[in-house]
Amino acid sequence: MDKNDIKSKLMAAVGQILETEGHCRINADHIAEVAGVNVEDISTSFGDLENLLELYMVSEDYWIKLVRPIYEVVSGNGKLKLEDLIGFFLKKQYNNLSGSAAMRSLIRWGIAEKHPLMGKIGKEREKAGEEVFLQTDRLFEGTGVNFRAISALNVAAIYYLALYGSTGNSKFCGIDLATEEGKKEILNSIKQINRWVFDSIGHRK
Repeated sequence: MDKNDIKSKLMAAVGQILETEGHCRINADHIAEVAGVNVEDISTSFGDLENLLELYMVSEDYWIKLVRPIYEVVSGNGKLKLEDLIGFFLKKQYNNLSGSAAMRSLIRWGIAEKHPLMGKIGKEREKAGEEVFLQTDRLFEGTGVNFRAISALNVAAIYYLALYGSTGNSKFCGIDLATEEGKKEILNSIKQINRWVFDSIGHRK
């Protein structure tokens, strides 16, 4: 087995454990066991367990992965382009969390405990997001709309609905989040809220 195969197996093992057992089962011995490699391969391939986990999280985190392309496209463009891209990101995030048990496990981990690695990932998200928020700060200036606060509410709602919909207690405000129709209702509403927010640009104080 070559070095790349070992790395791939270890990354896959992290995802498998998060998806089937949860973050509480994340440790070097168990990851190596699931991957079918020696525990020493973690340090040989990634330096240490924290580096392995960080690389996995960054590779799966839509906020960190998408914010740079969003910023590059948005920079210098107008309202419609920014509205479409942010709407796309929010819908993509909801779909990703709804469809990925591993990502939901990471969200639970970040909520359940104060952990240096989760804090580091959170700072990376904030750093990446700040580039977009500097654009929206200028765009919404004088509208009375706090786009940062609205974004916090939108993202928090997406997190909660994705987590809640995966529990089996699927109805929320009468919407069955476990069905495709229910998910479609949420996605349509994300688009609608995003449109309302960007429509405020034409109503500056």
